[in-house]
Amino acid sequence: MTGKGKPAPPPVVDERYPLTERFIETAQPEDIAELFRPVREALTGLKGPQADKGKKVTVAVDRAEELLRFLLETREKLKTSTKKR
Repeated sequence: MTGKGKPAPPPVVDERYPLTERFIETAQPEDIAELFRPVREALTGLKGPQADKGKKVTVAVDRAEELLRFLLETREKLKTSTKKR
């Protein structure tokens, strides 16, 4: 309750990224490579000026993959530290 006797509002649930959150909670490291495989295959088929753009996209995909791997590692560390308590 708040100071004026009114009940506190319910917590706000952020549902903007539910698929990403679910993926991070359940994925294994090999799932990340599988997730990006179709994108990488499409990028290898680009020719001419599109190939230059494809190189930039490849860098972005590499970074996204790296960030997802980091999140999975962090998830595992949190699980391990929780079990030790």
